[in-house]
Amino acid sequence: MVFDPRLTGIITQIARSPFPWVERLEKVAEVVLQMSGFDAVSLATVAPFTPGAAGVFRPQPQHRPYDVVSVTENVPFPARVTSAPSLSRQVLESGQPVFAPSPGECLSEKTHCVATLFQFSKICVQAVLPLATQEGCAGVMVVGAHTNRAAPPPPPLDRDGLMQLAQHIALALENAHLQEESRRVQMFASLIAAANQGADFRQTTQAVIATLRDLLPFQMAVIGLVDESQSTLQNFFLNASGKLLETMPPVAVEASVVNVLANESTPYTRFDLSLPPLCPHHARLAGYGFQSALSFRLQSQQQTIGHLSLASASPHTFADRSLDWLAPLLPALSIVLQKAYFQDALERRATELKDLILLNDRFLSRPEPDAIIDTFLTHVPRLVPAEIHGILLSLSDEVKMGLNLPSNAGDALRQQVQKAMWETLESSHPARRPPPSPADVQIRRHATFLPPDWEIKSTLAWPILSMQGVLGVVYAAYGEEFSVPSTLLRLYSLVVSSLAAALENSQLLSKVTAERAMLVSVLNSTPDGILVVNREGRILLDNPAARRALGYTPNRQQVSLTDITDNQDLLALFEAARQRDSVTEEITTANKQTFYTSIRPVHVPEEEAVIGWIVVLQNVTHFKELNEAKDHFVNIVSHDLRSPLTNIYIATQLLKTLGPLEDSQEELTTIIEKYVRQMTNLIDDLLDLSKIEANIEPEMEANNLNEMVREVVEELRPQAEKKSITLQTDLPDTSYRVRCNLNRLRQVTVNLIENAIKYTPPDGQVMVQLSVQDNSLLCRVTDTGIGIPKKALPHIFEKFYRVKQAEGAQKGSGLGLSICKTIIEQHRGRIWAESQLNKGSTFSFVLPLCEN
Repeated sequence: MVFDPRLTGIITQIARSPFPWVERLEKVAEVVLQMSGFDAVSLATVAPFTPGAAGVFRPQPQHRPYDVVSVTENVPFPARVTSAPSLSRQVLESGQPVFAPSPGECLSEKTHCVATLFQFSKICVQAVLPLATQEGCAGVMVVGAHTNRAAPPPPPLDRDGLMQLAQHIALALENAHLQEESRRVQMFASLIAAANQGADFRQTTQAVIATLRDLLPFQMAVIGLVDESQSTLQNFFLNASGKLLETMPPVAVEASVVNVLANESTPYTRFDLSLPPLCPHHARLAGYGFQSALSFRLQSQQQTIGHLSLASASPHTFADRSLDWLAPLLPALSIVLQKAYFQDALERRATELKDLILLNDRFLSRPEPDAIIDTFLTHVPRLVPAEIHGILLSLSDEVKMGLNLPSNAGDALRQQVQKAMWETLESSHPARRPPPSPADVQIRRHATFLPPDWEIKSTLAWPILSMQGVLGVVYAAYGEEFSVPSTLLRLYSLVVSSLAAALENSQLLSKVTAERAMLVSVLNSTPDGILVVNREGRILLDNPAARRALGYTPNRQQVSLTDITDNQDLLALFEAARQRDSVTEEITTANKQTFYTSIRPVHVPEEEAVIGWIVVLQNVTHFKELNEAKDHFVNIVSHDLRSPLTNIYIATQLLKTLGPLEDSQEELTTIIEKYVRQMTNLIDDLLDLSKIEANIEPEMEANNLNEMVREVVEELRPQAEKKSITLQTDLPDTSYRVRCNLNRLRQVTVNLIENAIKYTPPDGQVMVQLSVQDNSLLCRVTDTGIGIPKKALPHIFEKFYRVKQAEGAQKGSGLGLSICKTIIEQHRGRIWAESQLNKGSTFSFVLPLCEN
């Protein structure tokens, strides 16, 4: 054949046409067939071109219903061309053409459609030519003629013309391929640019739809993306301009078109929407009136992330014409859509977090049940949308409910929702009271207008759980059936947790408020002044009695103790309490009132840390006055009694000087002397106690108590020996000095040892010990006497107190131990007793040692 230059323009136009690649190969082969003397032409391409093959031939006249017959083959061809031994493979690898030796001879070629085209039609292969490009051989062209041709035999092959034709076809296909690649790169770049610009999901989908609109005819697109849990899929419906029309409720991945696409070998599948729908979004597209749909599988890193579906109102709209253009863009589309979707999801999470924090703050700032319901109905519908929202609170003393309903919701729907909420509460926590009355139900209405046939198809009911049990139910109702996504579950969980915490805080606050009110009532009714002071010395709590005692007015702000009083005795006592924990002392205020003041630390349970102090001011002014009157009376009576007693005693002594007395007279005088001595001792004790309690500071000096104790023991030893009692001492070798009034301490020591001898049976033991403990001198008097009952121990240092068990055996004034206690406390010491009944007692006192 002779190369016809007219083929150049025609082949170039066909190569650049929008037809699918194989159709373009077929049309080029047909043009070559028409303008050459051959009976068959076949074209096959491999990478970098799109793989495919197409051939055409002229049937014999007796087989002609058609002038030209076409045979095409798509993807399988390249693999067979490059693997099976054949002339096509030889030409592909060498890049050199193969020609028949003469016009009447045939070449053997059994590859792809060539076998069907040439052998079945009895066509002789005359030449196999390479389609050479700059990157190498990208295909072959095969030409041939009928073996039983009735016409004159074909002329000799124009090898140069065939080579020139093959080169032009290769050049035209290469230019078309490069043009398509450029267009794909441009589309890919636009998508990547949209992603890199940080566009949101709406802007990204608009860019995607604009790109697809240049490739495929469609009127609506559906983008479905799998959520983070890989369990549900959200479908977004967009028009041909990329505007979002609708967002379907989430569906399970297993029930979506993604599950259908996963079983397909190709990345796309066509669907006839006139058939029963395979998934919810197909049903929705059919409801819009669309006839056909084309769905693509979206993948990222070998993982399915969703689908892209295009819908058309006409059947059979989506041919193969542009699918091979779109397939290379799917990975980029997947990445761009997933990035935008997750970016929007991240922004939604941030917004949801802010809304949750605001919601939690509102719950906590208004913890009353009615306020909580109001906050829930105002803010939760914006956070988790639904057609109906409800909240039911079942608290210890009341049941309340709140509903957020569409504007046209009737009583039947309201009653249905209330019943469902109450049944949910009953199933998780049987109520002990009837459902809420209409007065206890808050009803809000939003602008949504429900269609007449609307009904509840999906519900979410979530119990409000706390440490105290079930506090209520949160409810949401939807008019669509959908699978609950994990994001919605997580969001509802956070809302309910915040709600539970607010309700629990509300109940605790009510309880604390009631307890505080009771505490304030008790404090206000208490006649004693009470102050609670923290570690910094600021007053946390007080009562009216304390304010009256210290003469200050209440202040809402915390003030320190020094701000309300300048009483130095009280301030010094508080400083002493900080150093020594508990202190007790009488103080006198400016208005001459005397208060018995006790300051004790407040500890955290099970901890030793001091968190503050409690100050109790007991007004003892009246009792002090009574005591002074009593002391005055005692002094007068004591002095008035001492003179007669002295005269009586002198009279008994004078009787003895007048002459011998009879036995009865002697006995009577002895009795008189005994009772005179007892009365004198009692008067001496009363006068002594009055002097001590008069707060007259005795003269103090440093003394060594070792010698004083030895002297007292030796003085009292005859009393012990008279009862066969062993009196022992245990004194330290080192002399320790105590600042004291030695006569007063001698009085204490004598009293304690005399009591030990007095209440110890014959053959018993009395031990007097001195020792040093913690910079203090400890004196202990231990006996093996009758002991003291446990219930009497706290009272033995009280004035005139006598242990009843001992009254029958020993007589006394009941003032001795009280005098001892007063003397020891004047010396800034402490005295106490330990005893076991019928085993003995130990009386101890400690005094601070001199610093030197």
